[in-house]
Amino acid sequence: MSRYLLALILPAALSLAAAGAPALQDPPKQDPPKQDPKAGVAKSGAATDEEAEAALAAFKKAMASDLPSSQIAALKEVSRVRHEKVIRAMVTYLRASNPDVAANAALQVAELDHPLSAESLLAAISPNEKRPVALAAIFSALGKLGYESASAPLVKLLDRSSDDDWKKVLEEAFNAIGRIGSAGAVDPLLDWRRKNGGIPGGGGGGRRFGGGGGAGEVGGAKLRAACDRALKSITGGDEETTADWEKWWRANKAELQANATVTSRCRVTWERFDAPVGHKAPCPHAAEKGHSACSQAVRTRLVPESDAPPKGDGKEGGGGGGGNK
Repeated sequence: MSRYLLALILPAALSLAAAGAPALQDPPKQDPPKQDPKAGVAKSGAATDEEAEAALAAFKKAMASDLPSSQIAALKEVSRVRHEKVIRAMVTYLRASNPDVAANAALQVAELDHPLSAESLLAAISPNEKRPVALAAIFSALGKLGYESASAPLVKLLDRSSDDDWKKVLEEAFNAIGRIGSAGAVDPLLDWRRKNGGIPGGGGGGRRFGGGGGAGEVGGAKLRAACDRALKSITGGDEETTADWEKWWRANKAELQANATVTSRCRVTWERFDAPVGHKAPCPHAAEKGHSACSQAVRTRLVPESDAPPKGDGKEGGGGGGGNK
């Protein structure tokens, strides 16, 4: 009897498995979730005027809040929309009364790859001189954007390294100069290194700076280490003394410049592309988008940024090569 029942049940079960059980395997089809018009804009290209206006309306409403946390969240949200109007609205908050809001405005402006972003950040340095949190964020943002036009103004600020208040933030300025990677910064960095003496690293416990020490000396040591990181990031070199650096730079400068890489930006899609120095590379999107003469130079690097040494691990001193690895 049991064999008879099994013979009846088993074929039926196999038949159901082959056909599939709609209730378990094929759930009812649902309409895909509606896509936020702002979502994905930052990845796919520049936003339309309509998308920008919609985002700015929401941004204006959110920024009416008195809570810094709400304003910071609104800055992050609107930075997803790539449009010049969005940048112009955001950069006004680089001078926000709350320094944390100003700092976050700087970091979010860096998400919008446009020359206006770099220009606005540079213009915001002076109003934030007494606000180290905001100032450090501005330097970090300029480094992330990487526009070579920002390198010389940042280099000029290094003369303020004797100011105790500026020592707290100039490390970020050095880092930004290194990330930008302009060859024009090398000689000023070597000059700064020569004037400020010392080797950030080396034997004898890492104290080869000269002078007395103390809190000011610790700050100076960090800046010297940051200077070496910037030099390494720009050139790919790794020397110990200033004389060694100058000798190495004279020997390798021409070859590095001949093999440099030019990074350009498409004005239409906001995307970047690289080409060897001396070779005019048309925007790779020109044929597809039907536009021409859309390229603008961002920077020229002697070595790719990915090949540049990372930031230091916070340790001063160490063995040869400046002790910055």
